[in-house]
Parts: sequence; C-alpha cells; structure tokens
Amino acid sequence: MDNLIAAAALGRLDLVEREFDARGRLRPDAQPHTDVFGHSFADPDEMLECAFFLACRHGRLAIAKFLLRRGVHVRELLERIRDEC
Repeated sequence: MDNLIAAAALGRLDLVEREFDARGRLRPDAQPHTDVFGHSFADPDEMLECAFFLACRHGRLAIAKFLLRRGVHVRELLERIRDEC
C-alpha cells in the first residue's frame, strides 16, 4: 500500500511513517495525490489533514499523534469542516 490516506485510515503506522523523510517532513513523492474518493490534493497540508481526519475518525490514535507531531494544521482542518457543514 503506497497511499498515506488509506494507511492512516487503516491504522498502518508503519506505512504512514514511510511517507516522511528523516527530518519528519512529508516526502515530495508521498502518495496519494488523490484520496480514496477521487479528491485531488495539490497541497501537501491538505493531504496530511485528510489523513489525520480519517485516522481520528477510525480511532487510530497512534497515527493521529504521529501526524500531529509532523505539523498537521488542526485549526485549518476544523475551519474547513465547519465551513462545509
């Protein structure tokens, strides 16, 4: 599986970790550029937010914590969710 978002949702921390470099930054070639619903990600921050959201939604606490330490912008995610509801 080479899909950050799917790996986060499924609880595969080992695969999520592979998408980051030694400095803890998302690799430029991190997958996906689209999510499981076909939404395209031009912005790496959006991709991280989606992975974080799905990790939380599916109770993947270790992955949510890992992504928080990697700089997920929770405030922007909450604002986007609020605006879409």
